[in-house]
Amino acid sequence: MAKSRKLEETLALLSQFLEEPTSEEAVSTLGQVLKSKYAVAVAKAAKMVSEADIYQLFPALVAAFDRFMINPEATDPNCIAKTGIARAFIAWSLARKASSSKASGMYSC
Repeated sequence: MAKSRKLEETLALLSQFLEEPTSEEAVSTLGQVLKSKYAVAVAKAAKMVSEADIYQLFPALVAAFDRFMINPEATDPNCIAKTGIARAFIAWSLARKASSSKASGMYSC
């Protein structure tokens, strides 16, 4: 199967879970896609994981980031996957910071 066709199928599979990304099947699929060699698919999966707060896939995000750092010029030349994963980490960090600020009664600008 051609690379672009396999990528298209992976992206279409992810799109099936946009409405319910936290379902058991969706979480399993997201975890598998994060192991994919396709940077675009990994970036999309990372965004879905972040937006749905699927924290159990945090280790998979770390592993994917580490994998794309090995020979990055070949594995992720445009930094699509690494950027998507980094954005997921930043979003979680900001959400956690906002949550802890509200809990402590402190708000920052």
